[in-house]
Parts: sequence; C-alpha cells; structure tokens
Amino acid sequence: MQYPVEFAIIRGYGIDIKGMITKFDIIGYLDEFYKGETEFCKLENVKYYLKDCWNRWRKVTKFTMPLNESMVKLAKYYDTEEFQSWHT
Repeated sequence: MQYPVEFAIIRGYGIDIKGMITKFDIIGYLDEFYKGETEFCKLENVKYYLKDCWNRWRKVTKFTMPLNESMVKLAKYYDTEEFQSWHT
C-alpha cells in the first residue's frame, strides 16, 4: 500500500468477530495512563499484558488489536485451544 491504514472493517467468520478497528498506539497509551495492576491489565518485566476473552494473559505488542465484548460476543461458544494459533 502507498498510504497508511487508519481504520478497517473486520469480519472473522471463525468466531464471528465483527466491527471497526482504528489505528491506536496502545503501548504509548499504557505508558502514559497505566496506574497499576488491575483485573485485566498488568505490567511485568517492562511488558504489558491484557487478559483475553478466555481469561488468559496476552503480551501487548505494537500489533495487539484489542476487541471489545460486542465485537466477539460469540467467542464464548468456542474453545480457547481451538484458536491458540491466533495468539502471538
């Protein structure tokens, strides 16, 4: 592409992911606003972790794409092991 992508409409038919995603510097955001560990966010060894919809901690990278609950509302019907390869 000859231009930066600022937003995209996504569809993930495997687990019915749907919605719009936007460009967002999540690490910069966490660097500025992180105030301490919560139920869903923690900092370990200078790396941030977010809890996914299967209650598993995932390392935040510049490629992390947080999805809200309504974007993955059918994920509860799928086994986390089935989609293990999706996580980086």
